[in-house]
Amino acid sequence: FLEKMDVKVLEAFDFLIDFDKKKDARGEWVQNVRNSGELYVYHPLAVLRTLVEEFNFDPKDPRFTDLFVASILHDTFEDEFEGKGKNFWKENGRVLPEINRRFNPRVVDMIEGMTKDKKYIMDGKEKRGVVDDEKTFNNVMRLALVNPGILQIRLADRLHNWRTIEGMKPAKKAESVR
Repeated sequence: FLEKMDVKVLEAFDFLIDFDKKKDARGEWVQNVRNSGELYVYHPLAVLRTLVEEFNFDPKDPRFTDLFVASILHDTFEDEFEGKGKNFWKENGRVLPEINRRFNPRVVDMIEGMTKDKKYIMDGKEKRGVVDDEKTFNNVMRLALVNPGILQIRLADRLHNWRTIEGMKPAKKAESVR
């Protein structure tokens, strides 16, 4: 499947594999695993596959390269705040500037456009909180007007999450259903 893709999409997948590594108890590098038992990197691949096979985007059309790269990297910004990627990023800095450097600002714009609003300010300090559904929805819709790819990736993402909902923890399942 990936052989049909532009080299930038393959670079994004390599980037994701490096980002998603962690050290196990023996100090060996391993990939993070979802509750369902599948590797986390399968989710972005499923989103990409949905765009190509179900939404009928042409994998050879260069106009869609940024869309495909963003679909592969769509969870990295949120995952960075969840503590993933910390081993890889200890040396390389923050994820969005690195994506901007390696790919381009359009990819970063799409990733930011899909990001759930989990931060808020209280007493002058940044805190983390529950996803604000209204802000997230407004963010996605506002940015989707400029770049419809944001909405298409978001729909493919939701579709895969629903297809794999049985493997989610109850709290995550409830969030997804909401």
